[in-house]
Amino acid sequence: MPAHRTTSKLLKVGTRGSTLALIQTRLVERALHRKLQSVKLKRVVIKTTGDCFSKRPLAHAGRLGAYVGKGLFVKEIEESLLRGDVDIAVHSLKDVPIDIPSGLVVAAYLKRETPFDLFVSARYKKFKDVPRGGCVGTSSPRRAAYARRVRPDLRVVPFRGNVGTRLEKLAKGFCDGAFFAEAGLKRLGLLGKRGFRFERLRDMVPSAGQGIICVETRASDAGLIEAIRRALNDPCSEKEAVTERAFVREIGGDCHTPIAANATANKRGILLRCEASSQDGGRTIVSTRCGRGALRLGRAVGKCFVRRGARKIIQLKDVPGKPRKIIFTSLSGTFDALKTICTNEGFDVVSAPLIRIVGPSDGYRSLDAAIRDIDKYHWIIFTSKSAVRVFIKRMGMKPLPKGLKTAAVGSATAEEMLNKKIRVDLFPESAGSKYLAQLFNGCPMRGRRVLFPRAQEGLDILPRALEKMGALVDVVSAYRTVPNKVSIKKIGRAFGKNGSHSIVFASRSAEDVFDRLFGKKVKNRAFVLRPL
Repeated sequence: MPAHRTTSKLLKVGTRGSTLALIQTRLVERALHRKLQSVKLKRVVIKTTGDCFSKRPLAHAGRLGAYVGKGLFVKEIEESLLRGDVDIAVHSLKDVPIDIPSGLVVAAYLKRETPFDLFVSARYKKFKDVPRGGCVGTSSPRRAAYARRVRPDLRVVPFRGNVGTRLEKLAKGFCDGAFFAEAGLKRLGLLGKRGFRFERLRDMVPSAGQGIICVETRASDAGLIEAIRRALNDPCSEKEAVTERAFVREIGGDCHTPIAANATANKRGILLRCEASSQDGGRTIVSTRCGRGALRLGRAVGKCFVRRGARKIIQLKDVPGKPRKIIFTSLSGTFDALKTICTNEGFDVVSAPLIRIVGPSDGYRSLDAAIRDIDKYHWIIFTSKSAVRVFIKRMGMKPLPKGLKTAAVGSATAEEMLNKKIRVDLFPESAGSKYLAQLFNGCPMRGRRVLFPRAQEGLDILPRALEKMGALVDVVSAYRTVPNKVSIKKIGRAFGKNGSHSIVFASRSAEDVFDRLFGKKVKNRAFVLRPL
């Protein structure tokens, strides 16, 4: 695959200001610099509700309960994403609520660090060595339930603060030991710190998502989602995260309930260990199951736990509602990455194409004429996968001239070109004609002939920009879109009593068809993905 030029774009990265959060953000930034070299990054530090409470005296700890389950360490960052103050956000996945706000998606999961918990003490080598009547510190209901079940003779005391603060408390004798995530200590370089003893607790099932760094962004930034996934996403970590979060979602808990889930994925399948406990650790449900489909396995084990009374055991007051719907009006093969993400996040994804592809009004005459004279062109530009497919079909066995350069709008179009054995010389990492136009500013275009096969109803933004650079542009119709009446009833049912959470448009023509069919009657469009 040839090296592609990318447009220079500033990405604002939102993060907490803790030492661990900044280290994790640097890991993301380094990976982005390696994969998206021309993208400039600006870090934006945001103070969250959790940061504010973690610095207050323990006397005020009771007020923390009002925020439980509402994303203590991500709420303000997500609000910044929705406002457009930042473009992406870096989180510890275990801090991200199971149901994230409408309009946001988790776009990528970095390679997982060890997910296990550690018992750390300045006095004792192992958890079992703590004498009867001693005390251990944790503010996690999951870890507290484990401690009370395994050592009911010990006292469990609240233990808040960042990693450094908690280690200082241990050193001063605040308690006999405490529980930490191994991944956090390792990233901070504190694993094995002198003066402390560390025991990995393999029998303590970790929190869902523990050890995984994730990147969240706006669902409407389809091009950015694709770029982020290519640069950062680890398929194995994604399978594990999806499995664990699907289990927790099925029960209806969150990261602040005594629920634990740990998935291990490999080529053979996924091993899932799960646990749900009462607050006092007296009642516990455990299960270990293997499977292949991440979402299917997590849901199946979650349903099994519900039948066994998990919701009553963890004292869940609110029973989860029906899955939120998201309707994709696009053609098959478009927005595939976003569809996968939405499915993984528990959405009921409804595919209901509002348009279909047909031949152009001139019966391909202009496209066929351009193909006969293909040798006279210096550039050919594709803006969609459909245009690539139609062009190749009309080309038949005729090869592209060796001197003909190619450009693509968006990575999906570029990938389709590569699948059809077409070399890609130029494409922007961020989808959109305006970003491709920026790239052409660095190319000598005066007097160059450009072939532009596209949808008959396509916009003229890019052709006009090229003409201003002195290029001679031939815009030809490769296809046109027409309303797809078959999907009308399906969409009507999706906008039934419970309504749809959101709707996705891949083209302006699809949005026009929707407005003609439903107009302003549909008031529950939480967000709309505008055409790229």
